[in-house]
Amino acid sequence: MQEIRSLGLAREHVSAGLASFPARKIGMLETVISILPQVDTMYLYLNGYSKIPVELPKSSKLICILGDGINNPDVGSYGKFYGLGRDEGYFCSLDDDILYPDGYVDYMCGAVDKYDRKAIVSLHGGLFRCLSGGPLPPRGFIRNQRTLYPFEKAIQRDLPVHFVGNGVAACYPSKIHLTTSIFTGPIDSGDDEQVAVWAQQNKVS
Repeated sequence: MQEIRSLGLAREHVSAGLASFPARKIGMLETVISILPQVDTMYLYLNGYSKIPVELPKSSKLICILGDGINNPDVGSYGKFYGLGRDEGYFCSLDDDILYPDGYVDYMCGAVDKYDRKAIVSLHGGLFRCLSGGPLPPRGFIRNQRTLYPFEKAIQRDLPVHFVGNGVAACYPSKIHLTTSIFTGPIDSGDDEQVAVWAQQNKVS
């Protein structure tokens, strides 16, 4: 992602969502510090935390939710979507093991606008190799029957994919009617897969 450059576009409100847990505290702090200056609101879902880490930046833009099992449940990676639909505008979903470069958010918002705000865009995605209209392979064999486009490697053109990586994704939720209601599976079912199924069912590219 070192090649990302801001497009310098005027934009509307941008929210970001990140979920983490204590074992990944160091990475979480680095992610928050890298992205917070680029957004208007950041929702940080702290699974397994009993209190907000004192190392976090003191900012009115940062909204922390304790997934301590008392006030809020531990929802795993789904926590990154806690802020989905709470603000009008763009939404960027993040991972706690990625350091986002300057200009990342503007770049992603520009990509969303490129598709008239009707698509979920990502810098990471994949295609399954299967017959048209045929079933997906059993879960244990999926890795052998897919082509993956990781965010660490640049490609020269936009590609439609079967699933996107939500750690480097963005959308305009109200335009595509994406809400937290899509997350109905167990917390280990994978948010990438959940979003992919929803997108195909709702004809969102």
